[in-house]
Amino acid sequence: MPATALAVAAHVHSRRAMTEEGANAYVKENPRFLRDYIKEAIRVRKNKSLWTDAMHFYSFIGVIFTFANRSIISEYVPMEDFQAFIAHLRQILSKVAESQEWIKSRDGRLKPIDALLLNSCSCACRSWEINHSMLTMTSENSGFGVLAKLCAAREVIHTSVAQEFVYLVFRSLWIGQQPNSSRNDIFVVLQELEACGALAQTFRAIVAIMEADKKDKVQDENEEKRCLRLISMIEDEPRIVMKKLRPGTMTGDVLKDIVEKSVPLEISDVVNSSSGDQVMKALRRLHKAAVLGSKTRKARKVGERQNAGVCSYCMQDAEKLKFCGRCHLTACKYSLSLRASNRR
Repeated sequence: MPATALAVAAHVHSRRAMTEEGANAYVKENPRFLRDYIKEAIRVRKNKSLWTDAMHFYSFIGVIFTFANRSIISEYVPMEDFQAFIAHLRQILSKVAESQEWIKSRDGRLKPIDALLLNSCSCACRSWEINHSMLTMTSENSGFGVLAKLCAAREVIHTSVAQEFVYLVFRSLWIGQQPNSSRNDIFVVLQELEACGALAQTFRAIVAIMEADKKDKVQDENEEKRCLRLISMIEDEPRIVMKKLRPGTMTGDVLKDIVEKSVPLEISDVVNSSSGDQVMKALRRLHKAAVLGSKTRKARKVGERQNAGVCSYCMQDAEKLKFCGRCHLTACKYSLSLRASNRR
């Protein structure tokens, strides 16, 4: 049972808040609940005997954000309280990511109190304010930057951590696709995720989820659909695919390593392939698009030399340049004929 008075109150109110009406009423009556519970959680975490109380706080925050209407949350809860919540998450998970005990642990499972904090953040990410707060801090100091460090600290990401991480990334991109958001929002979010290393760790987390499903022989259709939708949203931003996912970049090399380690599906297996195989197929397609995009950029640079009247192969001035529809390059007649003979 909870020990402190505030933890008792959270335990009592949690059942009443398990409806939209009850959660909305609580937020209206206690608009600073997030600040109060996080402040108290910071205090009781100093004493391990009171960690149960902190878990009650995190659980209650998750309940409120799960059932309360997003418009009520936006209207009554101040932005600084969201930022305090993310600051607390960053502080706790940063210590976990640097803990040698956790890094060398057998499976990389978080302590129950830390797992509940991360889960409460996943529940809260239904609101725009949390997603905004996760990205407002720059680069590795952002909420996503700390989560990326957490995933990168271990060679194998635990399934529970991977699921929470992928869900947070998915929600950030999904909110950017809503009618009241511009298409540029997703591009900006992806830029921030790539800069702090979170996009690269997203691909690793997706693979961790799919491998866990295969190992347990239990497929979570919601997780697989979410992963496929997430990859699709990234594919819809060609600027990110061509610039940030091409080989030679940090994120591109991680994606390339994943694709090279995966076994391509045989034609006979495509019909009977599982959703997990479809996710890996989508990752291979994304990598291929990044490679082709990189070649297209090089072709554009060659096109600039075409305007200067220089052959792409021999780099000599030529009066009669020709464009090869197959190679998408411009060269003199001699170089193109020589390239054609080499193909034979």
